[in-house]
Amino acid sequence: MNYYMGIDVSFNKDLSAIAIGHLEENKIKIDYLKSKRTKSIKELTKWIKKLTDKYSITCGVYDQYQCFPIKQDLENKGLSQFSIVYSTAASISKSQEKYNLLKKENKIEIGQKRIVSKDKKDALARCVGLIDKSLL
Repeated sequence: MNYYMGIDVSFNKDLSAIAIGHLEENKIKIDYLKSKRTKSIKELTKWIKKLTDKYSITCGVYDQYQCFPIKQDLENKGLSQFSIVYSTAASISKSQEKYNLLKKENKIEIGQKRIVSKDKKDALARCVGLIDKSLL
């Protein structure tokens, strides 16, 4: 099974967030959705590595915030399946619209029955976007 990871990076006041999902029976199923305070790149990449080992991530994306040190640390951990996505207000809006449309069409199933908070929305939208692109 192919798993995809969307990451929203933050080291200051906000929380970093990770969403992991896969495609099953023409539905995007979100297997993992969590946010937490990460104080350093090492802490973030350790979290990503642990999840990649558990879920066997095929592809992942993260935003441009601290992107090159993150990329270098991920590659040092043997994780080359991650890439940088340069986010703009327009691209974030488009991702959110796609997520909302798929959710409205009942094509997304979030395993954890909880509200998707603001800090998790970007990671979730990136994950859903990756899976949706893999369908093309």
